[in-house]
Amino acid sequence: MKKYLSVFALLFVLTHVFYFQTRHAGFVTDFTGLAGRLEGSDWTGIFSSFGFPALYPVLFSFLYSFYKLFGATGLGWYLVFSSMHAINAWLLFAVIYRLLQFFRLDNAKWPALAAALFFLLSPNQTEVVVWRVCFNFLMVSALALSTIYGLLRWAERRTPGNLYLAFAAFTLGLFTFELTLVVPFICAAIAITLAADRREPALFTGALRRLILPQLALVALYFIFTKWALGVWIGHYGAETHLRFPVVEMLGNYFRYGLKTLFFVRFMEHPAKEAIFTAFNRPVVLYPASALVIAALALWAARFRRLSPQWKLAGLMLVLFGLALVPVINLYFNYLLHTENDRYGYFASMFAAGMLAALLAMLPRKAFYTAAIVYLIISGIVLHGPYRIGAQVPGCINRYWLISGGSTARRCMCSICPTTIRARRFSGISTKENMP
Repeated sequence: MKKYLSVFALLFVLTHVFYFQTRHAGFVTDFTGLAGRLEGSDWTGIFSSFGFPALYPVLFSFLYSFYKLFGATGLGWYLVFSSMHAINAWLLFAVIYRLLQFFRLDNAKWPALAAALFFLLSPNQTEVVVWRVCFNFLMVSALALSTIYGLLRWAERRTPGNLYLAFAAFTLGLFTFELTLVVPFICAAIAITLAADRREPALFTGALRRLILPQLALVALYFIFTKWALGVWIGHYGAETHLRFPVVEMLGNYFRYGLKTLFFVRFMEHPAKEAIFTAFNRPVVLYPASALVIAALALWAARFRRLSPQWKLAGLMLVLFGLALVPVINLYFNYLLHTENDRYGYFASMFAAGMLAALLAMLPRKAFYTAAIVYLIISGIVLHGPYRIGAQVPGCINRYWLISGGSTARRCMCSICPTTIRARRFSGISTKENMP
């Protein structure tokens, strides 16, 4: 990782260029409940997640430390959150770079850097980077990418230490946030792909025996421990929410997340985005689109050995994008307010960025550079747009405006200020669980 430090420096600087104006923002809505939980107990509350209905001791050890160190002072929280976002983009670069090297692509660093920048500057990341209750998404993404990176290192060198580090990262992630539940399946998809590329079945069976099966065993223990500690098998929103499987809605959500992540649909005028998102409620649109994606993936798998490195990566990233969305795909997809609920797609958007970079990398070199730069310019303009809009709003009317970088957000920084309380009531955002 040392040779990637210059890449991290670039990502770190760009993060601050775009997000520094939000250094006093994000202490709104659910943060008030989080602060109440943290103030209502000492450090031993970490082991019970301060009464939150899920097993998040790793997450709450960080949140408790942040609150004791920084209180509701913006700069400390901002530095932690922005740095974690840059670290995640850096880890994504390392993962994409190693995958492309495995697939034998020359100059793999440029598509990898493009993927990292697409992810870093996506306007869909604003909620996670700015809202101060979203550290779970930042942390779990870093641990998941660390797990994947350890697997890739092991695939290259077959040194057990890399798998031990991968399993340690997975264990921490499992007790940080439940998005980690899909990581064993992501690791399996990667191991199968690498084994197929090298025609080396032992690569998959070795990863299965030494990493994936132990991960699944730990997942089983996680649910048993959840039942023992909380009295339920499934925490957070509960079984009635997480085990709801409306197939048509879930299929449609896959396309909605894909369009939102890659094409900035979320930031279009409301009639336009509503027309696009609701189109996937109609079987005449949804079923042919689903069939097309399934057929494309089947063709990708059937012809995998004959594909270029870019196509190999693009197909793998599409598969990982779908897997990463599994824990949230049956939850409510919100497109009314800018940034609202964008946190659900934060982890999956890394793989969407990797897919886009792989597809663009099939262009001639100059065309690739031009397309990537144009896309990043558009992304940067859209990313910066909400902050300019937020600064112009005379009063706080929902969390979207409260997380902006304008003076309104600064006035609402305090978790108990009257404006925040009025805004919370006006927006109708439920804060009973006090966490995303």
